[in-house]
Amino acid sequence: MQSGFFNSGPGFHCRGCGYHRFSPVGLSCIPYLRKNPMQFALVAHDYQDDGALERRLACREAHLERTRALAAQGGFLSGGAIVDASGKMVGSNAHFSFPDRAAFDAWLEAEPYIVGRVWETIAISEVRLFNPAA
Repeated sequence: MQSGFFNSGPGFHCRGCGYHRFSPVGLSCIPYLRKNPMQFALVAHDYQDDGALERRLACREAHLERTRALAAQGGFLSGGAIVDASGKMVGSNAHFSFPDRAAFDAWLEAEPYIVGRVWETIAISEVRLFNPAA
């Protein structure tokens, strides 16, 4: 075991604060987790103009890559596309875990679907998700 960290279940925790977690594989920091993280629900609806779907598809891989990286750090909990009756993607819904709203807002500033003008409206609410394992 590496000096400065203690083992308390899955991963290792920082001795300094006890919050930062490190994966047993690769020891990459997971700063989004803490004893009492805030959870957020995001519901976003896409622009409806003629180029909206094309913008979504152009940004999609960057959006998914960024979301996968956040999931590996424990910050993305669940989510997916909102689809219309024909199956066309018209929005997104997701659940996130961050230390506070400011950290979540800072992360969203670089979200490809925001920067790329995919999401027209975004509603964010603090939530407390049910954990069936708890």
